[in-house]
Amino acid sequence: MKKPLFAVIFTLVSIQSFGWGAKGHKIVAEYAKLALSADQRIIDSVQYFLGSMTFQEASVWMDEVRSDASYDYLKPRHYVNVERDATYVKTKDENAVNELEAVIAILLTKGPRDKDKIAMALRELFHLVGDLHQPLHCGYAEDKGGNAIAVNYGDSQNLHSMWDSGLIKEENISLNDCLQFSNTLSKEEVKAIQQINVVKVDGRIA
Repeated sequence: MKKPLFAVIFTLVSIQSFGWGAKGHKIVAEYAKLALSADQRIIDSVQYFLGSMTFQEASVWMDEVRSDASYDYLKPRHYVNVERDATYVKTKDENAVNELEAVIAILLTKGPRDKDKIAMALRELFHLVGDLHQPLHCGYAEDKGGNAIAVNYGDSQNLHSMWDSGLIKEENISLNDCLQFSNTLSKEEVKAIQQINVVKVDGRIA
């Protein structure tokens, strides 16, 4: 089942994600499933490992378990800190970049597969692709990824929550809006983002 799993990695990582709060993450999952629908084998393979969990449920699982202390080890994996006006420097710290690279490696590993381990990797893949495309999940430690910056935008009281869900709610962004936007991308833009590289963006180091 290596090829089907590779396909879902390729599709998710290459998505220009609109994800973030629950609705945004679910849009990413819907978008991915739609993009993969041309080959039912891929959908079936992913669903086999997810069991009864849907693509949408998988995409929000990491957020839903935050209130369970037994999953506290997942918290640093939602984001990565960078210094202002600095190029990202890879470290060994637990962060979204390192974890996304780790789960991709798990999904591409040949040989016998532990179903629970693959299911966990898929849940993280679905979620972290959305998180990393939310600008403030790749932000500054000093302002806690925008959580310490007060704003008044709809129901949002800080900059992070505005990006997480406020913009999607206030602008009523839907899957169809995202599909329409993706149709405006040139072939060159599509090719640039269809690279399975967590750090590089359009050939540059983020």
